[in-house]
Amino acid sequence: MGAITDSVLPVLEGGKAMTRPTLNDPIFDEPLLERGPASMPPNYFPDAPGVLFAGRKMLKYAGCVSWLSPSFGWQRIIADDYRKYLRRFEQFDVLRVRQSGGWWSNGWVVERFNSCSPKDFQVLVFGLGYVPVWAHSRRQAMFLAEYYRHEQALLLVGCCWKNPYRNSRVIAI
Repeated sequence: MGAITDSVLPVLEGGKAMTRPTLNDPIFDEPLLERGPASMPPNYFPDAPGVLFAGRKMLKYAGCVSWLSPSFGWQRIIADDYRKYLRRFEQFDVLRVRQSGGWWSNGWVVERFNSCSPKDFQVLVFGLGYVPVWAHSRRQAMFLAEYYRHEQALLLVGCCWKNPYRNSRVIAI
């Protein structure tokens, strides 16, 4: 493995490496969920055809394996909306995962924002076409938010953070 991969893969206490993805593990689950079923407003990534769900490879890089729980510090704000407050010196000091649609939906949005300027927020997206990357569960979304907040980790899967709105008006999905 390369230097970047070795430096950002999570490790367990005691220095043993976590389960690493195999070449056959997909980065994203197929197929793309189109805009209508995803309940995406018209001005939320208007050029994106829909959303992608994180696959096994992306989740394993993030340390999301069956026997491990997300780290402490996540707070339930309201139903289906969880936040983790990071250090103040980071530009985006709040991680947020929330369920898209209603309680029946299995799509969890991964976001980060600046607590001093809540309109300054970003969503985890796939770099080609800026297609939002969601998770199938709250637990998966929490792992994605924590791991992929680091620039080196984003390079592993071709993702980035992007503001979903072209204009300054923000509406919730």
